[in-house]
Parts: sequence; C-alpha cells; structure tokens
Amino acid sequence: MKILNRIFRADRSGEEVCDLLNAILNRSITDEEWDDFISIKIIDPKLEKIRDRMEEIWTEKSVYRIAESIDPADLNPKGVAEVRRLIESIRN
Repeated sequence: MKILNRIFRADRSGEEVCDLLNAILNRSITDEEWDDFISIKIIDPKLEKIRDRMEEIWTEKSVYRIAESIDPADLNPKGVAEVRRLIESIRN
C-alpha cells in the first residue's frame, strides 16, 4: 500500500492576506478563518513567509502576545505594530 504525502496550499492573494491580518487587528477574525490561515501553507512564497511569521507571533511564549491568551487577536502593542508592518510589506 502506497501512502501519498500531499501538501495542500492555498492560492491566496495579497489582499486576502491583508484582510485576514486586519481582521486580527480589528478582533473580528473567526476561529475558522484563523485555523485555515495558520494551518494551510500559501503558494506565493512572499505571502507564505508572512503566514509563517504570524505563526511565530502566535507561539505560546511570544513577546508579541498578551500572556496566557490563546486568542490570535490578543496582541500587545509590539504585536500590533508587527502585524501592521507585515500588512505594509504586502502592500509595498
């Protein structure tokens, strides 16, 4: 029996990623949107680096999050500034 290791990747646009990042800043991102964003790699290498960076920001001991929170929108001021920087990097 052969098992295929298939990696699914999302074909997201820069605008879609900006919208998701803005939803984090606005605290309007749903759990489903966050799970899809963080769990599914993105085809575009530049946007994949952004997704990967958000995964780092979200880690348990991240200096960008409010301590003890599991909500991806619970960012401290340093986290908010970093997400804004990521949005700007996509737009430029």
